[in-house]
Amino acid sequence: MKGLVASAIALVTVFAAGGFAYHHSRNKGHAEAGHGRPVFAAAPDRAPATRFVHRRICSEVPPAAASQASAATHGLVWVDPHPDGGIVTWHPGMNSTSCQAALTHLSERQARAFAEAVDRGKRVPPGSYSCPTDDGSGVTVYLTYPHQQGSEVVDVDLEGCRWAGAPGRAARSSDAVDVLGKVPAGLH
Repeated sequence: MKGLVASAIALVTVFAAGGFAYHHSRNKGHAEAGHGRPVFAAAPDRAPATRFVHRRICSEVPPAAASQASAATHGLVWVDPHPDGGIVTWHPGMNSTSCQAALTHLSERQARAFAEAVDRGKRVPPGSYSCPTDDGSGVTVYLTYPHQQGSEVVDVDLEGCRWAGAPGRAARSSDAVDVLGKVPAGLH
């Protein structure tokens, strides 16, 4: 009986270690590359509220947090490459004449193209940057997955340096915004 119990324990240990090794090797490439875990947030069901302040400068109420400005980072922004769709909130620039945010939806094809574009972007080196055409317009993309509660979130600038970031993650240079489709009227 002792031999049978010892064999069962050894077998369970081998399977457990094998499962850990598979999970570890599957995620190892992202960890070695300095990728952080995805950032999760609840997707909104409506566009953010906006208003004019200080002599007709468009602003969100309350102002959106600037994810790329975070000094404390926990790896590089990264998203799972297989979303089944997404929600996009479009944030108007400070000089927007309409000062209206918008909310749109992504198809599975668009969401996967967006995820691929984010993940292939190059890390933005630490330092000070000047992005002269940056008017503050941007998007927050909430990628959805079939068996996951919460959405993976990425912020992308529409003008200027066009970086992709997430709260607590280092930014990447990215053309991800190009796959989102036409920018809603009045954002710039």
